[in-house]
Amino acid sequence: MSKQKKELAVKRLKRVLTVDKVSPSSVRLGEVLKSDLVLLFNNYMDVDNLQLDINFDQNGVCYVTVNVISNKLKNFSAIL
Repeated sequence: MSKQKKELAVKRLKRVLTVDKVSPSSVRLGEVLKSDLVLLFNNYMDVDNLQLDINFDQNGVCYVTVNVISNKLKNFSAIL
């Protein structure tokens, strides 16, 4: 097998493994994480909208982006 074919095979294998990491279990993880974050943020503010993105790069590193929209923070003056 030539060196070029070996490199192509390694690249294909990396793509397959990366796609495996972004499986339905990753989607379920995203839903569980989103649910937990809504509960967490609700302790501090009234959450109107929470957007959660989970992405994996080709090395399997996970990137999580969270955007929260809230019109009202809860009053903590009694605690502080």
